[in-house]
Amino acid sequence: MANQEILIYVSRPGPRHSYVFRELLGGLQGLRFEITHDDNKYKSATIPRLNYSSKELPGLQVVPFSDSNLPSWDVRPEELFQSNDLIAKSFYLLSRAEEYGDFEPDAHGRFQAEHSILYRLGLHRKPVVNIWVNELKEELKKVYPTLQFAERKFTALATIDIDSAWCFGQKGLARQMGGFVGDILKLQARRLLKRIEVWTGAKDPFDIYDEVCEMHQSRHIPLHFFWLLANRGKHDKNIHWKNERQQIRIKQLAEKHGMGIHPSYHSLTDPQLMAEEISRLNDILKSLERKKVETSRQHFLRLAWPTTFRQLLRLDIREDYSLGWASQVGFRAGICTPFTWYDLRAEEETHLTLVPFACMDVTLKTYMQQSPEEALQTCKELIDETAAVGGQFVSLWHNESLSGFGQWRGWPQRYHELLDYIRLALDKN
Repeated sequence: MANQEILIYVSRPGPRHSYVFRELLGGLQGLRFEITHDDNKYKSATIPRLNYSSKELPGLQVVPFSDSNLPSWDVRPEELFQSNDLIAKSFYLLSRAEEYGDFEPDAHGRFQAEHSILYRLGLHRKPVVNIWVNELKEELKKVYPTLQFAERKFTALATIDIDSAWCFGQKGLARQMGGFVGDILKLQARRLLKRIEVWTGAKDPFDIYDEVCEMHQSRHIPLHFFWLLANRGKHDKNIHWKNERQQIRIKQLAEKHGMGIHPSYHSLTDPQLMAEEISRLNDILKSLERKKVETSRQHFLRLAWPTTFRQLLRLDIREDYSLGWASQVGFRAGICTPFTWYDLRAEEETHLTLVPFACMDVTLKTYMQQSPEEALQTCKELIDETAAVGGQFVSLWHNESLSGFGQWRGWPQRYHELLDYIRLALDKN
C-alpha cells in the first residue's frame, strides 16, 4: 500500500502550524500528517519524517525562520523572504499578514499590489507557494522514495461580475432621460445612437449572457457569475434588485452555472447590509432546487481583514472570490489554488475557502493600460505559470467588457482567444 503519512517535528507547535501544514502538505500534496514536539516519539517513528526545527534530528530538515512561532504582521518581510523557510513564508502569504498591519490604501481603501512583498521582489506573477511546495515534495521524495503524493491537474474557472445587468435598458424613465441628456452634453454621439436603438427594440449591448454561456459551454470551461443587488449609490449602479426581467435572467443562468452575490461597496464592514443583499439573491433563487447563495466576491474587491470574512461566515457563505489585486495581475496570496482562510486575529482556522483570481479585465485595461493584444499575452503567461504547478486559473471579467461596446472595442475577440488557450492547456494536462 502507498505510504501517504508523515510525522512533523515542531519545537513549539500551535494552531498556525496545524493550519499551514494542512494547506501545504494536506491540501496541495494529499498527505496525512501528525505534528509532535516529543523528541522520543519523533526519533522512534518508522514513517517519513519532517524536522521543522533547528534541532539535529532524523528526517528532512527545514530550518525555521523563528523557533518561537510562525511570523505574522510583526515581522520584517524582507528578512523573512531572505530565509529558506518556505513554511513561514507560505504562512505569511496565505494568512495575508501584511494586510493586517499599517499600510497606505488606495482611493478605495484597498491594499495596493505595489506594497506587497511579492511585488517588491518581482514575484507577484508567480504562484510561489505552489512552487515551494513542489520543491519540498521533491526533497521529501529523495529521502523517502516510497512516499506518495496526490497528483494535481490544471483546472480553470471563468468568473463574470455583473455590476450593471443592462447598459441602457430596464433603468426607469428618470435614469433613461438623465442618461440621454448626459450623452448630448458630453457629445457622445455613438452612445446616444446606441441608446436610441435600444429604446426602439435593439438588443442592449450588455445583454451578452447567452453568447457568454455558449462560448464557455462549447469549450467545457466552468462559469460562475457574481451579481450586484445593492441599493443604488455612487459606486453601486445596477438596476433595482426587484426588476422582474433581471430576476428571470439570474434564475436562468443559475440553473446551469454558478451564481454568487456581489456585495456592495460599503458592505465590507456592514453585516446588516451584506445580509440584506445575500437575502435578496436567496429570495430570487428559492424557486430553484438546492440553490442557495454560498459564494461571494466583494464589489471593487474591497476587504477589511478580518471583518469582511467573519461577516461572510456568519451569513453561511462558504467561498469568497475577492482575493486578487485591482492594480496588478498575479497571485495576491502567492498561490493559484483555493485555500482555507486563517483568522489571524482569532488565531484559528475557519471554514471559509478563499478562491484567488489571477487577472481582471479592468486591471489589464485601466490600471496597466494594456491593449487587448497585450492583455491576452499577459493572461497566457499567467495560465502557463498556473498550469506548470497544476493549479486553478481563475479570471475575472465583466459583461461590460465582453460586450465590446464603447471603450471595450476589440476585447471580446481576445477573450475568445483566451478561452481557446485555456482549453488547449486543459487538454495538455
